[in-house]
Amino acid sequence: RVCFFNMVGDYLNGRDKICLFSPSAWLKGLLPVVIAEENYLKNTIAALFSDMGAIPLPFLRTLFLPSDYSAECILDEDQSISYLPHWVIIKTPGHTDDSICFYSSDEKTIISGDTILNMKGNGELNNFCCDPDAIKESFKKLLPLDVKNIYPGHGKPLFNLDGLGNVTQ
Repeated sequence: RVCFFNMVGDYLNGRDKICLFSPSAWLKGLLPVVIAEENYLKNTIAALFSDMGAIPLPFLRTLFLPSDYSAECILDEDQSISYLPHWVIIKTPGHTDDSICFYSSDEKTIISGDTILNMKGNGELNNFCCDPDAIKESFKKLLPLDVKNIYPGHGKPLFNLDGLGNVTQ
């Protein structure tokens, strides 16, 4: 199974190749898969017109997504993930209205998608947002969590943290 943490083109570029060429054992659990695209602009434009391509601006999604498009499954916030025991979904709107994070209290780990990035070395709240106020509220929701590790959507993972207090807002 492959999970996208929000519906934007940079997460969907190459998704078909990941699923096509990767043995299913590679895609189980939380094994990170990284694909470097040689021509990002070309792939982004292609994703806009793909039948499953996603657009970060909600009003444009209806123009490009087919009317019969539907997700394989819908998981609610705080619902456990059947194939990932001890992990829950946390809705973190802001970057997009459908952004999510995965959190495991057992692992003290958050997979932050595009909510928290690590482009500057110590983690930062994503400033490229559809709704800047919503992402700040989402971050406030994450602050009380016991976090030692962050796997951001962009940048290197952060380890041995003492919560999210040092993440730049």
